[in-house]
Order: sequence, then C-alpha cells, then structure tokens
Amino acid sequence: VMNDYLKSHQQPIIANTLTTSYTGVIPITWRKNKEETDLPDYDCIQFKNGSKSVLKNPFTTEPLHIPQAHLTEIEYSGWLWVNDLSPLTIKPVDIDKAIQPIHPVCCEILTSCIKIDNGKLSICINTDNGIIDIVNKTTDETFPNLFSYIDEPDVGDSYNRGPDINKTTYPIVFQSAKVIETGLLVSTVEIIHHIQYPEKKESTVLKTTLTLKANDTHCSGTTKWFNTQPHHRLQIAFNTNQPINSILAENHLHEIARPVFSNYHITDDMPANRLKEIMGQTTPIQRYISANHHLVLTEGLTEAETNKNHLCITLHRGFDVLSSDSTGTRGGHAGPPFSTPSGQYLNKSLEAQWHWAPLSNYPTSKLRHEWANTTLTPPKFYEFQHPPSISTPVSPHHQKLLPLPEELTCRALKPTFHLDLKTHHKISWDGVLRLQNTQSIPFRFNCTPLFHWASQWEHSRGLEQSVETSSSLLDANSILLIKPGELITLLFRF
Repeated sequence: VMNDYLKSHQQPIIANTLTTSYTGVIPITWRKNKEETDLPDYDCIQFKNGSKSVLKNPFTTEPLHIPQAHLTEIEYSGWLWVNDLSPLTIKPVDIDKAIQPIHPVCCEILTSCIKIDNGKLSICINTDNGIIDIVNKTTDETFPNLFSYIDEPDVGDSYNRGPDINKTTYPIVFQSAKVIETGLLVSTVEIIHHIQYPEKKESTVLKTTLTLKANDTHCSGTTKWFNTQPHHRLQIAFNTNQPINSILAENHLHEIARPVFSNYHITDDMPANRLKEIMGQTTPIQRYISANHHLVLTEGLTEAETNKNHLCITLHRGFDVLSSDSTGTRGGHAGPPFSTPSGQYLNKSLEAQWHWAPLSNYPTSKLRHEWANTTLTPPKFYEFQHPPSISTPVSPHHQKLLPLPEELTCRALKPTFHLDLKTHHKISWDGVLRLQNTQSIPFRFNCTPLFHWASQWEHSRGLEQSVETSSSLLDANSILLIKPGELITLLFRF
C-alpha cells in the first residue's frame, strides 16, 4: 500500500501513526549522490554535522555489474519542522512551501553559562560546575539544579538490589560542557562527568547530551558510558528540592499513586532477617513517573526510586547471579542460584534515554499518555526512493481522528482481523477502537460524535472483539456508562 502511494508522489512523505495531531520537530535522513557537493538549504530543515556513506536503495534500476563505488550515496541526518500534521496521516512533504517554527530555538554561549530557549522552556547550563537550571516560561516555575548522578556499589541479584554497606558511593566529578549542535530547530549541549572507581587507574567518562527542540515543552537527555565496573548501580537523580511523600507512575493501562517515606533508606533495616525481605523505595514504572512537579519519561528504564528530595531512575545495575542469599535486603533465595555473568554488562558501551518536563505542562493522565506516545513514536520521514514497509494501511478518506472527550484515552485504533479468534466467524467490521476511562469516577459517554466519523458502531466490554449482535449495536442516541479505569472495545464500519 505504501509503495503504491509513493509511486504516485515523487517527493518525500511523512507518516503520522499517532492518534493525535503533531506540530514539532521530527528526525530525518537525507541521501545524495557522491558527486553532489552541497546540501539543500531549506528553512524548515536543520542538518547535523557529519555524514556517512551508504549503499543506494537495493530496489535501484541500475544494473548489478556497476562497481559498488558507483552505487554509493552520502547519508545525512537532521531535523524537519512539521506543522499541524493530522492524526493517522500519510502525506507528501512540499519542502519548498514548508515554514519555520513560530518560536525557534535560541542558543547563547555566555561567560559561565550556556543558555537554550525555545519560548516555552529556558535551560541554563553552568559551564563551571555543570549545574542545570530550567525555567518553565508558561508558568514561571523554576527548577534549580535539575539532576545529578549517583553511582554506588551493589551486591544484589536479578530480583533485588543490595547496597554494599561496607563501601561508599563512587565520586562523580564534572569536567566540561559545550554546544555540539545548534540551529533554529534543535540545540544540544554535551556535558562530561568522570566516575572514579577505586580499583581502576583511569576514570570512566560519563557523557550526557541535553537537547531542546522547537515547540517542545520538555527536554530530552541521553546518558552514555563504557561500563568497566562490576556490581554497581548507576542512577540519574532529579532534584525536586523538597521531600517526596508520594509518586504517580504509569502502569500497564492506567496510572497508580504510591506513598513513599522521604526520610527512610533501605540500609536503615539491613541486613534482613532470615526468610524476610526489606521494603525498599524502588518502584516499577512503564514509561513515566512524576513527583513534586517533576515528570520523567524513560525509554525502556523501568525502575525508579525516591531518595529524600530526589526522584531517581536506574540507568544500570550489574549482577552475576539469578538469585543470591547474601544481598543483605532479602534473607534467603528468591529463585535458583544460577550464574548470570552477562548481567554485569562489562566492557560494553551503554546508553540510556530519558525526557524531563514540568508536570504542570501535562496536568491530566490523558495528556501525559499522549505526551509519552508523541515523544517516543513521533511521525516518520521517508524519502521517495527508499520506500518503507508498513503493515497497517490508512484510509485516505479518514485521516482525522474523531473528537473524544478529555476523560477518555485512546488505547488502540487499528483494522480488525478477518476472523473472530474464538468463534471463527467472519468479522465484517473495518476497524477497532479501544477507549479507557482515565478518571476516578464513572463517565457517561455520548456516542453521537462517533457517527460523524463512521456509519456503524458496536461495543463490548474489555478487550473482546465480538461478532455483531443486536444488543451491542449502537446508534447516535446511545450513551455508554464507563466505570473508572474501565476499557471498552468499539468496532466500526465506514
């Protein structure tokens, strides 16, 4: 489907698979032949420094006997500004008519500070000590000394962490901060710290990149290092400047609030008694967690912890056994004592990605969920000569999502299967929409707006995709009572 679409549009395209509209910056790659020397100059595109040689598209029509060197192109990466891209849309990009953002990113290098501002957030990185201060320009909130790193010995296993109470944390020293990318769309600062392990002659370089994009109400970070130290835990600790008494974390389908004790530390009760396990301050998360006006989104990092005023995300914890009876936090085994040496990730380059935002920018669970989707899966840019494969065709007649009330969150929107998996009866519906009530109170959903988007609808509770029955068919006057946290499935036909 995508290939046929591309053949009729001799220009790059953008595919927005989100169920919300998108305005902002998206990553792109741009290829050109080796004999071309200049990059195209467009106001809506910002290219990164550097390039790499790549083979031309394998679908090229050039004969295979041409030497490989003649088939080589130069690939550049960069950023493209898109404005008000409709949900579930595949559209060609007219680069010549594209516009600049209303509030471009401004980067200033001052005497002892690097300042980045996009009209929504203002970030100041002190080049003398590496301290980062952020101002939310929408609300005038200030977030001083945003984050630091904590690296400490750990003798835990795959189940539990185990602080080594006989050792102290490893010192982490700031080294430098510099701008590595700047432009109207994106600015990035690289911050270098050194970790000194007592057993090592050379320190470990901890490299952080902090990025601010046009229109974003959050900043994005990447932490990289080459891991040579066994049995340790590295965390990024966000400073909330006040004791943390509760957190709000995303779970599988909703959010959950958990109380915490700001003055408690797990070492207070170590070692654990036999066959007992000490309660820690760690908590599982799916993608994001918030505390004291801070909101943190991670990419695959699912352990968080509170430590007095700090909201911490575990970047790495090394262990070499599945279950140990000497963690100090659990008085016995939790499973078989199998050796897992690869759990240390020794002599490997590691990378962690995270995003930070003021909680006031995303005050509801619906907005937080949409922010997570938009940040982790932004629209994709494709050049015509390098067509992607796409498994879910999008109807060109239905490129806009139906209006939904703030109280409901869209959990899925996709084509239906051809057969009901339980009854093996044929399903004649075009697609399925799943909605969840993200409130703590019941919600009465008026179905009238649904019929402005599709002609027929059927509903069921939970995740079931049932065969059409008269009792579950909806009409424009139907009202569904959705319980707190409840998920409903709606089948539709255009």
